[in-house]
Amino acid sequence: QEVIRLLQHLKVTQGLLRQAQRTGEQMQKQIYFSLLVAIALVACASAAPTQESLGKFAGWLQANNVQSAANIGLFEGYGLGGVARADVKEGEALVRVPTSALVSLRDVRTKVFADFTEWSNNHLEPLMVWLILESGNENSPFSAYFGILPEEFPTMPIFWTAEELQELEGTGLVGATAGTKAALEASFEHISTKLVQPNPTVFKAEAFTFERWLWAYCVCVSRSWTVVQEEQADLVLAPLADMLNHDVEASTLQYSEDGSHVLIAATRDYAKGDQLFASYGKKSNYDLLAMYGFVVEDNANDAMQINFQLNPGNLVQSIVEPLLRVADPNYKRLYIGRNTLPVTLLRLFRLNVMDFSELEFVDRALRGQAVSL
Repeated sequence: QEVIRLLQHLKVTQGLLRQAQRTGEQMQKQIYFSLLVAIALVACASAAPTQESLGKFAGWLQANNVQSAANIGLFEGYGLGGVARADVKEGEALVRVPTSALVSLRDVRTKVFADFTEWSNNHLEPLMVWLILESGNENSPFSAYFGILPEEFPTMPIFWTAEELQELEGTGLVGATAGTKAALEASFEHISTKLVQPNPTVFKAEAFTFERWLWAYCVCVSRSWTVVQEEQADLVLAPLADMLNHDVEASTLQYSEDGSHVLIAATRDYAKGDQLFASYGKKSNYDLLAMYGFVVEDNANDAMQINFQLNPGNLVQSIVEPLLRVADPNYKRLYIGRNTLPVTLLRLFRLNVMDFSELEFVDRALRGQAVSL
């Protein structure tokens, strides 16, 4: 009955939206807020953003000139996502976020924490610290954004019980999940010792907990985008863009030509009322589950991960291995996809059986080119 009532509410707001098209921009802003409120009523039952938080977020989007072809909708099997407010043509922007509304890992590291240099090998640490710090700041310019972020990530394996993790036996994710948690524990202890404890006036000990550290990690891996500008890669949080669900055939977030904003462009036509999608990249179900907490049925990008190690005790391989490490720093981790030639695996096999008389061909082998036996 509750769902029926909420759907009726949505029908009313859709009717108002049609009216908004006749009465101008001011009404459109009102209806955008109304749709957010309607979805919030649905969401409240599942610990999603509240009516108040979604209302504040809608105001924040307008104030920061975030432009979108999407309202927020509820979709079976997806949860919240973007719904086309009107027909959208291929090539048109689904979401535009000004650079001033982004949270940049590079800027956080070089500007917010410019005086701190003792980060560990966890490259997400600056952004994770910023998330914990700013989410506890009522006056943060991003407080409305924090209000719509999930407080829990129950579908991500690092929060699964031991019994639930048994379902992943044989996938490699059990060990990887344990390794991730161990690395996060070490990272937390490092930051606590080097940054938090020496600055008690900045960091509240009761707010900087390992549970909150896990939350910040999940926000980073599940809601951030890698974008490239002038050949420089950066990791960013893009409010609203991160609410679009995944379709590998869709477009990912990218900078506009003038660099004034980032956008997600439509890769096909959408009809009014369709769900709008963004691509999180060509990822296997292994990666999707670990990073986002979901899998895709019949995933064409599914792959098997193989860990491979050359024998450093073999003289030829002791010569080849440093060269291979330079050519491919991640060579030890191989992904074998469906119906694809496993070039990286064949390269390793060939290098593994190479002898002294064949070292002149090592450059060809490193490039993945065939070398006759």
